[in-house]
Formats: sequence, C-alpha cells, structure tokens
Amino acid sequence: MLDRAGIDYTILEKRKTHSAIGSAIAFSAVVLRVLEQIGLYDDVHKIGKEFSQTTISMQDGKVIGKLDGEFAKERYGYYNEIMARPDLMEILLSRVAPHKILMGKKVLKVTEHPDREDGEDELAGLVTLLCSDQSQYQGNLVIGCDGAYSAVRQRMYQNLEAKGVRIPKSDFAPFRFDQHCVVGVSKPLNPETYQILKKPFCEFDVVLAEDFSYSIWLMPLNNNRISWMINGKMFTPQATNKKDAKNQLEENFKASEWGPEAAEELCNEVRGFECPYNGGTIGELIDNTPKEVISKVMLEDKMFETWHSDRVVLLGDGGQGATQAILDAVVLVDLLHELPSTSAKDISKALKQYRDKRYETAKSAVTASRQGGALFSTKGFFMDLLRAFTFKFMPRWLYLMTSDRIQASRPILSFLPAVPDRGSVKSI
Repeated sequence: MLDRAGIDYTILEKRKTHSAIGSAIAFSAVVLRVLEQIGLYDDVHKIGKEFSQTTISMQDGKVIGKLDGEFAKERYGYYNEIMARPDLMEILLSRVAPHKILMGKKVLKVTEHPDREDGEDELAGLVTLLCSDQSQYQGNLVIGCDGAYSAVRQRMYQNLEAKGVRIPKSDFAPFRFDQHCVVGVSKPLNPETYQILKKPFCEFDVVLAEDFSYSIWLMPLNNNRISWMINGKMFTPQATNKKDAKNQLEENFKASEWGPEAAEELCNEVRGFECPYNGGTIGELIDNTPKEVISKVMLEDKMFETWHSDRVVLLGDGGQGATQAILDAVVLVDLLHELPSTSAKDISKALKQYRDKRYETAKSAVTASRQGGALFSTKGFFMDLLRAFTFKFMPRWLYLMTSDRIQASRPILSFLPAVPDRGSVKSI
C-alpha cells in the first residue's frame, strides 16, 4: 500500500531470518477486495482454498453443530479463502524490494525530535530508532507492528509521559484473556488416507476436549496439506497488585514469542484425540508435520486506548488474524497519502483521525475474539446452551444478519482505481 501511495519506507524486522512458521490464515471479503485493488488477490487465490463450512464436535466425536460459509461469494463478492501463512509470506516478500527489509533490527529506543523552523537541527521533524546492534534510522513516522508486547509502544509511552501526557491505567494492565496455542502445517498427505483433501472446498473441523481445556482446529489446505492449531487454557491467575502485575507482564512477555521450544508439551496433551478425517489420531497428524514449522505462541486480546504520539503510531491484528491489521493499513495509508506536509502537527492530526476511524471496529473485533474464545473453552450449562444455539439452532435469518454485520464494510484505498463491489449485500 505504501508503494502504491508513493511513500518511501524501511522495514526493520527483529528476526534475523524469515522463518516459515505459523499455521493457516483466513481472509474474507472484508480484506480480499482491497487485496484485489493492490494486485494481490490472484496470487492469494492461487495459494488459498475456498471455505465452505465449519463442523464443531466433541472429543468423543459427537457433533455439536455446523456453520455454513458457502453463501459468502453471492452476498459479499468473494468466498472466504484460507492459506498457509508461510505461503502468504512468500507472496508478500516477492512484492517488497529486498533492500527495503532489514533483518536483525530489534528496536531499543525511539526518539521524537521536535520541529524547528530555524533549520539549525538536522534531525528536527524526524524520529530516530536505535536498534540492538547500535544502528540508527530516521524517518518522519514510525509505524509499530511488533505485537501485543510492543517495544515501540513501551518507548512511545515513555516519550508521552516525559511530555506530561497521562496514559490510561488500563493500557498498563496485564492481558486478561490468555491461551497457549501451538500451530503447524503438515507435509503433503495421502488423499486416500485423508479423504477430506479431495473436496474442492476447505471444511474446518473444531474438536473440543471433554472439559473444554483444549480445542483443536483442523483446516485442509491446497497441495494436500492440513493446517492445525491447538488451543489450551493458561490458567494464569489475575494479578491483584502492581508488583504481581509487573511480574506477570514480564513472564508473559517472555512467553509471547512464536517458537518451537515449548510446543511439545501442549502437543502431548492432545495426541490421543481422534482425528475426524480418517479415524486416526491428532498425534499422527502432528507426526506428519515438519518440526521446524511447529510453533507456540500465547493468544491474548486487549484493547489499548493509546495508539499514537506525534510521530509514532501502532498497527495491529486485534484478535482476528491479519484482518484488522490490514484494515488499519488501509485507513492509515489513505490518510498519509493525503498529508499536506510532514510536520508534526499534520502527522499527529492524521494519526488522530486514524484512531477515530478504526477504534470502534477494532474494539468490536477484540470483544468478538474474546467471546469466541469463551464459546470454545468454557464449560457449564449456560455455555452448553449457547453453543447449541450458536452452532445448531440459530435461525438462518439471524445467522445471515450477523454475517452481514461482520462483512458490512469492505474498504478500499481512495487514491487507486476502485474495485467493483460484486456482492448482493453492498459494502457501506
């Protein structure tokens, strides 16, 4: 998007290499329309598999219900697409000039230099990043896309507090919705053994443990692979004082990285679960997954109130894969494209507009993610009734109305040629 807007940029990536970790990622019409506008849809469609339905069942094989997805193309213009994250990363990397991405650049310090009209300070109107290798970089704006425990966010808070800006206490509170998650993408499998792979559409299967402490998500991909995800409750007690909150935050920070080190423990908890595809076990599917692509991460949802300073802004996924991050980018790049100048005043005004435009949608996404997590991980009579209604007895008109609300806005960039809104339910 920045390339299309004619905005120069440098990407500082803290990893030293691009690693092919992660499971699957799903895109709906909400972002597929803008991906078509910037010329990515055809490539994404080639690596993706169109989605038709989700089946939710218990560990013993009892089906709780199903959710339909085949109506999406007629109503919104696109089928939902699911693909392996490493495949998507290859496409994205192919579209960014290699010299634009600098690896091994862990940000330690962010310094915003005030504007000056006398021209005596060559750094005036810039922001400087100091990295762990002692390299420094300057620009007019820093966009932090570095996760829940963002180093850019922490430095931004420090800078704002130094200027006397009060940060809401809620921004410093520990995350409340915590889950361990292990993900992987299998090697190509035999379709005669896993016959689900023969179907033209992807059909999700979600298997819930008897006590709801674990859920397993299975997603057939193209090239005869199956993406899988294991969610497990962390059972982390909520901190009741500042010291415990700080310690918990530090421990969560250490555990928040994607990586294979702690994946085995969670995998062992569900190895004996029955695989709904072939009568075998989840363990067999795990064993058919290259170890180097299995990774563990902590899933956490939280709504932050502070999104920007004068020259630093945050962008994130808001609990819905990459969808909310892409929507952030659409709004942000549109505003940056229209900037009258790179003064702190004009940039700060644009960043405030960005937050105003995105806040309510992002907040709804975080809330929906939290509620969805509870639906799959909380036991009890009331939750059993809610699951039965949601997955089995919900009237179709209500289901479609809920879907229409989620897919209501399918934004595109204002400065590029428009992409037709093909769905029968038009974007707002």
